[in-house]
Amino acid sequence: MSNPVPRRGILALLGLGSAVATSRALTGNAEAAAPSAARTVAMRENLAHITAAPGEVWFIADGPGAGSWRWRAGNHDDQVRADLLQGLTLAHATISPKKGAWVREWDGAYGRAEWFGAVVNQRDVDCQPAIQAALDLCPAVQLGAGIYHTRSRILILKNATHLLGMGMAQDQGENLRATQIVCSSPTDTILQVGSDSARQPSPLVETVELRDFSVRRDAAPFIPASGLNGAIGIAMRWCVNCHVERVFSTDSARGWYFYGTIENYVTGCSAMRGRSGSDRANDFFIGYHLDYTAPLAANGGNASLYFDHCRAFAGFGEGTPTLVYSAGLRTDYGFVDLYINALETGLIQYGIDGHGDAYSGGESFRTEDLIITNCVFDPGHEACIRLQTADTSAQIQITSNYFAAAEGTSIALADIGGSVSLTANQCFGRVGLHASRVNNLRATNNLYTKHEQPIRLENVTSFHLQDTIHVLAPPSDFAAIRLIDCTRGRIDCIVNGRSSAHAVGVDLAGTGNSLVEVNCTNLQASAFAGGAVSKLIYNGQPVTAVGSFGNNCLAQGIMQ
Repeated sequence: MSNPVPRRGILALLGLGSAVATSRALTGNAEAAAPSAARTVAMRENLAHITAAPGEVWFIADGPGAGSWRWRAGNHDDQVRADLLQGLTLAHATISPKKGAWVREWDGAYGRAEWFGAVVNQRDVDCQPAIQAALDLCPAVQLGAGIYHTRSRILILKNATHLLGMGMAQDQGENLRATQIVCSSPTDTILQVGSDSARQPSPLVETVELRDFSVRRDAAPFIPASGLNGAIGIAMRWCVNCHVERVFSTDSARGWYFYGTIENYVTGCSAMRGRSGSDRANDFFIGYHLDYTAPLAANGGNASLYFDHCRAFAGFGEGTPTLVYSAGLRTDYGFVDLYINALETGLIQYGIDGHGDAYSGGESFRTEDLIITNCVFDPGHEACIRLQTADTSAQIQITSNYFAAAEGTSIALADIGGSVSLTANQCFGRVGLHASRVNNLRATNNLYTKHEQPIRLENVTSFHLQDTIHVLAPPSDFAAIRLIDCTRGRIDCIVNGRSSAHAVGVDLAGTGNSLVEVNCTNLQASAFAGGAVSKLIYNGQPVTAVGSFGNNCLAQGIMQ
């Protein structure tokens, strides 16, 4: 696409110094960048006093007005009043805007914040008004390389708005070839798409694009005395079919916040904390916070969200804060049509911390499809995945992930009324799978290693375990698989590895387990402290023969 703005104007807008000086350095001629048919003035204020014939082009050499301007007759009163920062329309000093005005020569699509007064890499210049004006008046805003300092929120409320940068700055680096928006407010959201309304506005903001920039807070983010409603880096509210690619949010309490959104795509984005918050007693960090309390007509408070190849880290460098809670991605009061692929987290308590809205035995429009695939959580200090409270409508699939839980649990499930499928996950940590009050659990081809307690089920109904426990950790006093008050299940697992790694193989603790079938063939006797006699225990007593035992339970396979 051709760009009518001269080279030296573009360089000035990108914040690379004086347009005139740059033009001279590149060409040896201060006027070389001006169109041959244009006359030149130094600043925007000079052009406002020029009287020209209709269609005549003049060139502004420097400052916010740098570029080509054409005198256009006719009524431009509305444009002048809408463009208070004179980025696109410049009123004449003496001629009424109803009779004519200077209009910037541009493609009508891609605007620049510099046209409205933004200056990069200058901490004393608040670029928020300029960026806001550009977004309000231009379909697309191209930010240049460097740091745009702001003091308050940037808000996008128009459909099909595009905010584009030159690249996101990784971690806390001062990469001046990338684009950064750095906000000095400890409380304000740095960038928001959509309305502040608590109830659904009509229509929703749609088809917004954010791409290739970073937002960062250079003040301690606001942390409340209690709760998780601290300062936000990027908020997506009441918006539909928006695309966010390679955008980084740093040093907010909540890197990203989603409320009342439908069919939005977040790709290659990041969230990180390297600065302590305002309240150390409740200092927390959530990379991506999904709030399902919005009264949305569609399913749930957020529906059809897609996260692909994103990441969240709770701390880095010497400024790593001491946090009382941290999560890479957290949902509150639901998870609906939520697709998470290749999310990576580190230095964090919970990779994904999902909280539904109910566990009543009925259906809920706020807990439906949840798909988690190809993620790397290393480590998750409390749990790599914790999912709690979902009704029978929940359909959860967790597939092909890498979970390193440090001293915690790889997969923790509680109060899930729907179905849960765990497939081909690789798990490390103190506890592999801990499921409590879960209905319809199927675990297939998962690998548990270096665990004290690889699998622990409590009050689980309708389950089938077909996993591998390959023990590499030092000997444990726990069972490889422990069941408490479970019913209607089948265990077809492989347990092997280090000699005497576990006290027993499968432990059906107490008398509350019923209708459970255990295939003992692939329980390697040498992996248990008591040998073959410890393969299967029911209520503290060994089961040494195939057939019925306990409360309508069944032992199958080779017992030796």
